[in-house]
Amino acid sequence: MRLLFILIGLVSLSACAQPLPNELSPVQFDSVLRADTQVSLLDVRTDEEFGGGYIENAVNIDFYADDFTKQASALPKDKKILIYCLSGGRSAKAAAQLRESGYEVKELKGGMAAWRAASMPVEGGIAQVKQLDKSREKFLSELDSNVLYLVDFNAKWCLPCRQLLPIVERLDSLYADELVVKKVDFDTHRQLASDFQVEGLPYIMLIKNGIVVWTNFGLPTEEELKKAIESHR
Repeated sequence: MRLLFILIGLVSLSACAQPLPNELSPVQFDSVLRADTQVSLLDVRTDEEFGGGYIENAVNIDFYADDFTKQASALPKDKKILIYCLSGGRSAKAAAQLRESGYEVKELKGGMAAWRAASMPVEGGIAQVKQLDKSREKFLSELDSNVLYLVDFNAKWCLPCRQLLPIVERLDSLYADELVVKKVDFDTHRQLASDFQVEGLPYIMLIKNGIVVWTNFGLPTEEELKKAIESHR
């Protein structure tokens, strides 16, 4: 029965050589994935949602991540992007941003909920994340010289990280003219965390001129962070 649906989808996509709509039904979405090898499949849900099941070969970039735009820009522009979230809201916003950047984007109408309802195949159930991680060298190469960076490795499941968040936000405001805060999701950037030898959370680094000048594992006080920033500003 599913094969019949796929064949119908292929026929409907090719009929009259009409361009594809921006929103595709699960059957159409699946048909394009099978027929076109030159596509990037993008899942913009959270790590936890992705870990609960995803479409085969999807790359996971959380739409709510602070650096979503930068991560997404690593996708090749010569490939069409097929995008989805849980129900279509986040993917629609992400698709709009990507189109403004010059990408051709097609959305899964109804998102993962519609995909599951159509009995389409789902991979995982345990996090098997394929993400656009980066190396230490690439991360450092993206930083400006003569700027002090506070890099905050965190995770949604980390309670001390949530306790640290308001402190980091206050310092970001206090030193707005001389400090740049970069929040790094540990689950998304495991390679980067490994390269920086981050073995626990929270983990804070101060970086200047491509050099790590200060680190802290655990929950620091606001005064400890201020002292470190003042020493390297």
